[in-house]
Amino acid sequence: MSGKPQVDEQTDDVAHAINERVGKRIKMIRVTNGHSQETLGRVLGLTFQQVQKYERGSNKISADKLWRVAQHYHVELEYFFQDIEPGAVQPTGPGAEVGKQGRAPHERLRLEIGREARRLPPRLLRAVLNVMRAASGAPADAAIVEAE
Repeated sequence: MSGKPQVDEQTDDVAHAINERVGKRIKMIRVTNGHSQETLGRVLGLTFQQVQKYERGSNKISADKLWRVAQHYHVELEYFFQDIEPGAVQPTGPGAEVGKQGRAPHERLRLEIGREARRLPPRLLRAVLNVMRAASGAPADAAIVEAE
């Protein structure tokens, strides 16, 4: 018997699914800010290959590195865990719904929307945000609507 604790396969699958979701959020914020993996790697003192592994979820990102990513992009740590509800994470395996190259079907579209949003002036960006919120059924934020 090795000194390594036994982890059941389902727990390992859930951990991998969480790493993938956190990695997707890292990629989304990096791409939305127009940064390359190399740029983020320099911020973290890593190679672009290591950033790539974090974004794919094949390697776990440490708490201190994730904190540095959050500080660099001026977001709360919670940003990386949005949409992860306790017990709601499903393992990603051969049967999981993914598109080509292992991407969720609409992930590329979300990244492109984020990239294009950077080019909009603030007033138009607020209007687009309100349209998106209305379309998704989310309540409009009064502070965003009124701010000019």
